Amino acid sequence: MFITKELIKSLETATEFRLTLDQVAAPNFPELLLAIQDAPKLQYLCLGAIFLGRWDEARVRLLAIAIERAPRLQTLSLSNSNLDAMKLAQVKLLMAAIQGAGQLQALYLDDNALGDWEEAQVLCLMAAIEHAPQLRTLGLSNNKFCAWKEAQIRLLMTAIGRAPRLQSLDFSSFGGPLVSNNLGAWNEVKVELLATAIEHASQLQTLDLHGNNLGAWNEVKVELLATAIEHAPQLQTLDLHGNNLGAWNEAQVRRLVTAIGHASQLQTLDLSNNEIYCWGSSSWGGKKFNLLIESIEMHPTLEAIRFEGMKEAGIDYILRDNHIKRAIESYNVVTSHQIPDELIDIIQQYSLKHDLYQFYKTKLETIRQSQNTTSVLSSVSEKDKTSAIKLA
Repeated sequence: MFITKELIKSLETATEFRLTLDQVAAPNFPELLLAIQDAPKLQYLCLGAIFLGRWDEARVRLLAIAIERAPRLQTLSLSNSNLDAMKLAQVKLLMAAIQGAGQLQALYLDDNALGDWEEAQVLCLMAAIEHAPQLRTLGLSNNKFCAWKEAQIRLLMTAIGRAPRLQSLDFSSFGGPLVSNNLGAWNEVKVELLATAIEHASQLQTLDLHGNNLGAWNEVKVELLATAIEHAPQLQTLDLHGNNLGAWNEAQVRRLVTAIGHASQLQTLDLSNNEIYCWGSSSWGGKKFNLLIESIEMHPTLEAIRFEGMKEAGIDYILRDNHIKRAIESYNVVTSHQIPDELIDIIQQYSLKHDLYQFYKTKLETIRQSQNTTSVLSSVSEKDKTSAIKLA
């Protein structure tokens, strides 16, 4: 294959570009790299699945120059790029380019088995993360970090904690034991290093730890993560789905619940596919789940709680507790004596599915008792009367 002049010309206006194996194998591939480095509007560059580990040093150098000089490059994807096979000299070139890319905001290094890297290579990665001036998003999922020694974990976590603008960290796992980060197997020292990094990343808004078998953690490790969550002042999204949290004891659940309560900016919490129904003696009816629900109901900012895959509670995807809670509270202060039809429908829909939602029914009854019930019922349709009576 020969890279056409039309393709090279297209980079003058392109905002996105995905490099392919055919292009890499082309005899005029260096011309394409030159076009990339001069592309005036290019913001997203995908280098996935092009086997960088097989490239010689000269070719990696040309790529590094293109990355560093692309004037508006904001997102660089190196996912599934065989980085684990790169030699130290090549890693140095690539990481130096990332560090020098002045507009780079998002870096994806997922699925690269970085767990095979030696400490010298990790030092290069550390420098890139710590000193990329605009870096806000870092993807490190499925990198076999369970194979790293404490010294390597320390280097990476130090860099994450020092990244001045980092807002989103993906440390998830979903590819099986051969590629998993598997935080569940980390010792307490490694978990403490992760927790310290989370605390020190003062701008962190999104933390994704899904699929890491956190259900295997003891109380000490849960305490470390919970403390970190409490001390992450900007945290808005926490993804813990697929971690077998159903295996946790009451003390561990209570500690997580307390941390959630103290995460004052948290808006989205994903606890799906965790077998949390195991927290009760029968389905979801147990004390541990009640602790979680109470924390959710009292949280000032939490809007979305995902329990996907937990149909035992009659809820398929999103539990809108906070939406209902706010609706009820807003009704407390309105001047109208009419219960809004939408509010009646929402409360009835959820309160009748599980006795845990009796909270809403009780709250509504309290509101109605402080008002003229006769006036309320006379202002709604016959259908709404029936709904209101059912809730009484």
